[in-house]
Amino acid sequence: MKFIKAIAFTFILSLFSGSLIAKVKLASPFGDHMVLQRNTLVPIWGTASPGEKINLMFKNQKRTIIADDKGSWKTNLNKLKAGGPYTLIISGENTITLNDIYVGEVWICSGQSNLVPFAIRGALWYQGESNSPTASIYKDLMETLITDWRNQWGQGNFPFIYVQLANIGKAVETIPAKGGAEAIKREAQLQNLSVPNTEMVVAIDNADPTNQANIHQKNKQEIGRRLALAARNIVYGEKTTFSGPIYDKMKIEGNSIRLLFKHTDGGLTAKDNQLKGFAIAGKDMKFVWANASIEGKTIRVTSSEIENPVAVRYGWGSNPPTSLYNMANLPASPFRTDTDN
Repeated sequence: MKFIKAIAFTFILSLFSGSLIAKVKLASPFGDHMVLQRNTLVPIWGTASPGEKINLMFKNQKRTIIADDKGSWKTNLNKLKAGGPYTLIISGENTITLNDIYVGEVWICSGQSNLVPFAIRGALWYQGESNSPTASIYKDLMETLITDWRNQWGQGNFPFIYVQLANIGKAVETIPAKGGAEAIKREAQLQNLSVPNTEMVVAIDNADPTNQANIHQKNKQEIGRRLALAARNIVYGEKTTFSGPIYDKMKIEGNSIRLLFKHTDGGLTAKDNQLKGFAIAGKDMKFVWANASIEGKTIRVTSSEIENPVAVRYGWGSNPPTSLYNMANLPASPFRTDTDN
């Protein structure tokens, strides 16, 4: 009886010790049907038993890696040309086979830190709704984020394309150029265009029509289209109109102010043939609703209440009236010509 118990104990112990051998695993970003970034080193990483020998094979590339004392391993594939489908095989104590892998373009869409250092082409970002308490420093926060991501990925100044915050809240704003945290954050995002290799997509016309307090707008397809236009232009060199009008400078002309814009491709136009959302002020900086008219690729703004205007604001609120587009049907970014908060 004791002999039988001893055999049983030995068998259980052997099962337990066998379970201590860690299987070779790939990190979570890797799986069937994935896309690997072309024309750059491609990191592949995962875990195994400490000191375990791992063999990797992809196309005509082979690697042998030894897991470190913590069981982590990592290697790089040489630059790959676009193509597929391919198979990735990882073998050690066990074998992993990933199928239907393509090589092409990889974009991180508001990704998480666990995707570092997955090889990418660029990043698409749409966040910021909860940053109202820190609106005054949002420009610096955003710039720090972009710099940090680029440092962590180690792929240089990869393209970073982000979405300016959409309109939100009550659609009727009776106070001209009301301002607030949303307006300040949108301005900060506009200023972040000074960071090299960035681009911004405007979404001031994309509120949920059935619930304008909803920060999760329903028409994500249009935002995706605008992001794709930006990527196709600044990354892939396609000569497309990818941005709506962006305020450039102003000229005071008597009792009116003339506004000049970038990205007026094809000219300017007003939705429903009526320019809305412009406010004008004199030196007291008390804004009133203004009359605005399109003159070529410029806009002239005036008001009978302001004899000597000094500043104009457009779309300056949480959910302001807006109607300015270019002929590519892309909306203008909200802006102010003054720097007074």
